[in-house]
Amino acid sequence: MDIRDKFDAVAAKYEGQRRQMIACFDDFYGVPLRALDFPGEAPRVLDLGSGSGLFTAILLTKYPKARVTLLDLSGKMLDVAKERFAEHPDFQYVQCGFEDVSLAGPFDIVISGIAIHHLPGPEKRRLYEKVFRMLVPGGTFINSDQIKGETPATDDLNMRKWRESIESSGLPRAEIDAAYERMKFDQPSTVSEQLEWLREIGFADVDTLFKWFPLAVFYAKKP
Repeated sequence: MDIRDKFDAVAAKYEGQRRQMIACFDDFYGVPLRALDFPGEAPRVLDLGSGSGLFTAILLTKYPKARVTLLDLSGKMLDVAKERFAEHPDFQYVQCGFEDVSLAGPFDIVISGIAIHHLPGPEKRRLYEKVFRMLVPGGTFINSDQIKGETPATDDLNMRKWRESIESSGLPRAEIDAAYERMKFDQPSTVSEQLEWLREIGFADVDTLFKWFPLAVFYAKKP
């Protein structure tokens, strides 16, 4: 099975596992929400690697009139999102991999949650370049994602603490094992190298707003 098959297979129950898989769930998604400062009511938003639309649903609590494009590799994940946002007929849905993203935008906000770490470093940087081009001046990019520790020792610590959290989360053994299988596709990068890429591309106010072991929230503005 490739990565699309893995996420297609778990589409119906993936989101129900999120709080148990992410011990810092409230901050991991809440910090981005508090950081967003779009001045109007209806920002144009792109959700990269949207899955079933969890991050979009959270964003709508702050911007209920947002105009959202959801992009994901898994058609079955997008099917769940379409049902979820049936009351938003103006939402757009794009099924493609990150390497095939060719949207022109413009977007006021680009968000991504637990998705971009599937790309190797050079492809992450290319995707960040695309995000920069799609954003309007003053637009915001927020990426809540899995990261690699800065050293082998800290990377081991991060993953050990994350595994301890899910092993004690109450998730059924089969679902935990399935999560470990999906992780074989992970290619996380360090915080420092990702901040450097974002600055090199031209983003301003680049920062890490939150970190919990192997999870971090990146923030960047287009000048």
